[in-house]
Amino acid sequence: MLQLVAFAPVLIAFDYEAGFSGEMNQAISTLINQLMIKGAFMTLVTTNPSGSALAESMSQNRAQLSGTNSNYANLGYIPGGTMGLLGLARSPKAMLPYSLNGDNVWANAPLNTVSSVADFNAVIVITNDADTARAWIEQVGPSLQMAGRPLLFVASSQAEPLILPYYEASPTQVQGLVAGLTGGLAYGRTVGSVPQNGVWDAFSIGISVSVLIILIGTIAGVVVKMPANDKKKEN
Repeated sequence: MLQLVAFAPVLIAFDYEAGFSGEMNQAISTLINQLMIKGAFMTLVTTNPSGSALAESMSQNRAQLSGTNSNYANLGYIPGGTMGLLGLARSPKAMLPYSLNGDNVWANAPLNTVSSVADFNAVIVITNDADTARAWIEQVGPSLQMAGRPLLFVASSQAEPLILPYYEASPTQVQGLVAGLTGGLAYGRTVGSVPQNGVWDAFSIGISVSVLIILIGTIAGVVVKMPANDKKKEN
């Protein structure tokens, strides 16, 4: 579990597509709630053109629902792909000098103490894309490792297989991983946030219906083939 002091700067990358919200929102909501409760200062970035809107919407929504003050700065889009991430690792202030509101957030605490990505207490990447995950690990990860700072991921189930080897490596290159709906529900229970039963019920029903459809289709296929086989034997 991530240990933070009040007003500790945390970098969060909202690098997932809106279409994956249904799968990932449970984990994201729990994560944002925990950071707000701990009083962390969230610095929001993205390499996804739509990520800034997702970050703003999620942060404001969780603050309203929890009734907790939300300390964050939305720095918006990181241009330049992998080179942009390398620039962010070396100097976040030079790469993204102003927030989306046009404020110079680097002049005030706690970001006035940040000169490189290693000055953040943690970097958390939220993504559904394996290539995006690899770019963060390769471009930003080394700076964090040298400073002993954690690189954490909230990922979709389809991105999990690529990230898992980095998490299980020795020495590990990813210090925390929550993947998919089941991972989000498990994370919620671990930190004492009771998941919405409706989410799990819908997931369970969907799996059961899928299995039933496959079973019916298999039986129907066998039944259709039986008369044809009997005719062949008669001939």
